[in-house]
Amino acid sequence: MIKNYLKTAYRFLNRNRSYTAINILGLSIGFAAALLIFLVIQFETSFDNFHKNKNNIYRIVTDFPSHKGDNYNPGISFPAGRSLRLEFPEIRSVASIFKNGGQIITGDEQNTVKKFDEHNFFYAEPQFFNLFNFEWMAGNATTSLKDPNDAVLTLATAEKFFGVGPDNYREAIGKTFKYNNNTLYTVTGILKNIPPNSDFPLSVVVPYSALRNTIYKNGLTDWTTTRVNAYTFVLLPQHINLPKFNSALKDFAKRHIPEGSPNQIFIAQPLAQMHYDARFGNYRNRTFSYELIDGLILICIFLISIASANFINLVTAQGANRFKEIGIRKVLGSNRSQLAFQFFGETVLITGIAVAIGIIIAKVSLPFLNNLLEVKM
Repeated sequence: MIKNYLKTAYRFLNRNRSYTAINILGLSIGFAAALLIFLVIQFETSFDNFHKNKNNIYRIVTDFPSHKGDNYNPGISFPAGRSLRLEFPEIRSVASIFKNGGQIITGDEQNTVKKFDEHNFFYAEPQFFNLFNFEWMAGNATTSLKDPNDAVLTLATAEKFFGVGPDNYREAIGKTFKYNNNTLYTVTGILKNIPPNSDFPLSVVVPYSALRNTIYKNGLTDWTTTRVNAYTFVLLPQHINLPKFNSALKDFAKRHIPEGSPNQIFIAQPLAQMHYDARFGNYRNRTFSYELIDGLILICIFLISIASANFINLVTAQGANRFKEIGIRKVLGSNRSQLAFQFFGETVLITGIAVAIGIIIAKVSLPFLNNLLEVKM
């Protein structure tokens, strides 16, 4: 019976090709656009959700209030992390990380020198990898970031520097490279490639203690300078009173910021807000506001509604031409439910074809969307 209904529906749609093509084209384009928007929303709302303690991790950011307004900075002065450990017993863990950039120089047994411009070079405390759940392929935070000249690479970076791959990545362990033609580092660990839905684009990670051998060494005790790429993260208890903690951070800033320095307020920003707050930004220099997400949801609903309304209008207009067919079917013994099932079958067939074409259009369009948004979904 169902086979007969589908066969009859196919014959009708084949006889009315213009009607069928317009319906399928409208629905498939609407569905493809809605699917692409859904993928964007799903991707943008998934940033750093894979960290086990994501709901209890906070970034300590800085607000410089003045009569001209607030000036926001995602960083904090270098010595703040150590003082937070000492003065806030309720903080379960503190991790500081600093992003820098420079030139990497590598060499092999044939003394072939290669140079790379690396923009994602990070100085991180070992606690950073206890706070955040980035996966290790070789080594661990305790042993691989022990000495100031240790270095950890992601798999993609190890492949770029030393030509290793997923099968022989351990060959990169023990190899050396120079950073800014100055400091020699030895590879002691390999990280899995950082997921694209993370605001931590790690490529090279060296110990935070290595800052003592850089131009930033004098700033490690300087409370007056706030560096935009010097982040400090804290792990707080699950039911922390955040307004009370922010008030304590305000007093903390007053105790340590020297008189005569610009007025500063320290704020605990939830990790869950880091990707969406354009005031502070993040290491990817890319945020995606909640307002934009709400706007995309409305656009998605609008596109589906327009495509559905177009489909309903065409079906209604076509219905006037089917009175004769309906009459003949009733004379031949068809009842109301059989006619309804027949028209429902036609709708299912059109919708199914439109959905299949829409998925193909979305799949073909996705690489272009990735290039447009500079992401990898």
